[in-house]
Amino acid sequence: MEIYLLAESQEQPGAELIEYISGHFSGEELSCRFFPGIGSPQEVEEVIKEAGNRGAVIAHSFLDGELRAEARKQAWKLRVQIVDLLGPLLNKITSPIEDWDREGKMAALPSLEENYYKKIEAIEFAVRCDDGQDLSALARADLVILGISRTSKTPLSIYLAHWGYRVANVPLVPEVFPPREIFSLTPSRIIGLTIDPEVLRSIRRERLRVIKMPAADYSTLDRIYKEMEFGQEIMKRIGCLTVEVTGRSLEELAAIILEKGAFADGKGINT
Repeated sequence: MEIYLLAESQEQPGAELIEYISGHFSGEELSCRFFPGIGSPQEVEEVIKEAGNRGAVIAHSFLDGELRAEARKQAWKLRVQIVDLLGPLLNKITSPIEDWDREGKMAALPSLEENYYKKIEAIEFAVRCDDGQDLSALARADLVILGISRTSKTPLSIYLAHWGYRVANVPLVPEVFPPREIFSLTPSRIIGLTIDPEVLRSIRRERLRVIKMPAADYSTLDRIYKEMEFGQEIMKRIGCLTVEVTGRSLEELAAIILEKGAFADGKGINT
């Protein structure tokens, strides 16, 4: 049997435990590979994929809630056996749990339960504030997304909600002036989405085909240019950042939004 031992630190909190078990294991040969310094979900995914290809068992000593959650998700997805070495103990002492940071000061670590409820709250918020609904809640949003129809406002809102951010989205339509509430928000908490007009025309045509509606003004370039001009005017008036969505995945868009400095007044999971 082969065991992959993962940890976010350069030290291996579970190494001695694995070695102890190995020394008293009377069955088949037991080998262990150590992976210290794991610092991102992407690294977790890569190691677990390798373990799955080799038929290995995953054991980890992560304290970070995001890494623990990613390890569980990838193990379930790839059908890899996994053991959380510290999980049972952490669940007992997590609230409050403290650890020493690099400067020798005590730093609180968020619990998995806290992160779970924060994510659920954020998802419920995104659903409640989708497509311009519940405008009274905009002041509590970490981010407000603006854009014309079919620019990925809703999927992006839900994706960011899974990271614990409260996100609302508001459609921009030339015939309806945007709600006054968005003009009172800090511009750094607003993102405007833009898209290539030809790509948007294809998306709208496909949408009409799926719902079995005849071709309409909604999918013409004249209408799209009119909406885009109106949307850009509103975004310029607000002074918010804009992000081009053409050819980009939700993951890429979320990363760009974070890099551009959004969420100045809000915090997601484990931040």
